[in-house]
Amino acid sequence: WMGSDSPLCGAESGLEEGTAVIKLYEHEGGKMGLLVAGWSAADTRRATKVLAEYADYADKLTGKEVAVQPGTATGEIMVSAPSP
Repeated sequence: WMGSDSPLCGAESGLEEGTAVIKLYEHEGGKMGLLVAGWSAADTRRATKVLAEYADYADKLTGKEVAVQPGTATGEIMVSAPSP
């Protein structure tokens, strides 16, 4: 989905260190795919926590793509529009 047949992690992911992305893809025939990927495994786990705790983040999960980053407080998660 990210344009590669190989796993993309770290610098090869195209993401900033400490960042994950949740992205919705639309395919032909009305099929949908959801990508959850992070710069590191910890970043990916942070993004999956956002989905697992959907009710806590629903107001920030808008559009087809969001960025997930650690907040300033321990355990805090920030969800926002992706950087251009």
